[in-house]
Amino acid sequence: MKSLDQKATRIFLKLVEGMKRIGSNRKIDNTEGVFMPVCVEVIGKPTTKPRLVSPGLVVSVTHYHEVERDLVTDPEVTFLWTGKNIFPMTFEQGGMCYRQWVKIEDGRISYHKGGQADLAMFCNEWMRNIADQQEL
Repeated sequence: MKSLDQKATRIFLKLVEGMKRIGSNRKIDNTEGVFMPVCVEVIGKPTTKPRLVSPGLVVSVTHYHEVERDLVTDPEVTFLWTGKNIFPMTFEQGGMCYRQWVKIEDGRISYHKGGQADLAMFCNEWMRNIADQQEL
């Protein structure tokens, strides 16, 4: 699987700093509404065989906007954070588009090579945009 590049990894680690447990979350809004805030949450802990991802966590990074008083993702990406590498897994755009490029099922990881690599390339740029917009 393709992980985030070094610069995107550094940015991701700033986003998740101090977040080590399921349910840990934060909203980062350093722009007083000029750009959408970024929301980060630890949403799970995968189990795999062999113990490939220990001490892995699944992290959601998203922007939200409001449509008719409902919060809509713009986008949301989930990441597998192994402590060493960060692998983008899923992409959702406002309920209109959902792609699961990495699947952890019955303790095994499977993934779509091309789709997951494309998502990693997108996330490398997205992390840079988040850092620029939020002055990280």
